[in-house]
Amino acid sequence: MSIGVAVVSILLLVAVGGAFRASRLPSETQAERLLEVDAPPERAFQLVADVARYPDWMKGVGAISEQPSPDGRPTFVERRGDRSMWLVIEEARAPTTVRISMRDSTGAYSARWEYRIEAASGGGASIRIRESAHLASAPFRVAVHLGGVDSNVRLVADALEKKLNAAP
Repeated sequence: MSIGVAVVSILLLVAVGGAFRASRLPSETQAERLLEVDAPPERAFQLVADVARYPDWMKGVGAISEQPSPDGRPTFVERRGDRSMWLVIEEARAPTTVRISMRDSTGAYSARWEYRIEAASGGGASIRIRESAHLASAPFRVAVHLGGVDSNVRLVADALEKKLNAAP
């Protein structure tokens, strides 16, 4: 057997093993983060519930526009090149709760995001952010697990903290 054939054989074994491992990664993930900010709960609620303004304070979010909804719930779409992310506000109860469902146009990702907001004991607000996600494709699961299943929640929490601790 030549060295070239041996190298190709080894690479094929690694690729097959990697694909098998990726298919065994969990497709359901949950991540949560608790943060305290200087802003009052009402301001935190307004920021989280205003989906159309996410691009103003969250890095990496594309242009968002409101869309017609067959069931009356506020519905938005974020466009990034040839991909779209659909966002539906499932519940917005001021100033304590915002629940948003999200679905990627490719089918690779769908999630429910929940924000629980309450007055913090020292003033300001306490915000609990939870993402419950479904990762449909094996390559997407690998990417998410490599980056950390809490990477989305960390990014959102960091952006919220920066925005809500800045002067209004």
